[in-house]
Amino acid sequence: MNAVRARPYGALAPRRHFAGQGEWAPTSGVLMTVDMTSYDDDHASACPYAAAGIPLRVLTDHRSGTFAVNTEELKNYTG
Repeated sequence: MNAVRARPYGALAPRRHFAGQGEWAPTSGVLMTVDMTSYDDDHASACPYAAAGIPLRVLTDHRSGTFAVNTEELKNYTG
């Protein structure tokens, strides 16, 4: 199975979680990601984050200046 990779705008993890991990760090221990809608898609995909077991996602809509905190889409993701 190939790993899915995604780069959120930000991530919340315990202190020094990413230290010495290089460009692609393991997602275990990541508590939350922060992402933005793209200019050509209104809903940035939660699938990579859900598949990685990250429990919380904050999605910012740059057009409306609003944000949503998502947990349900991650709990319901089955891959």
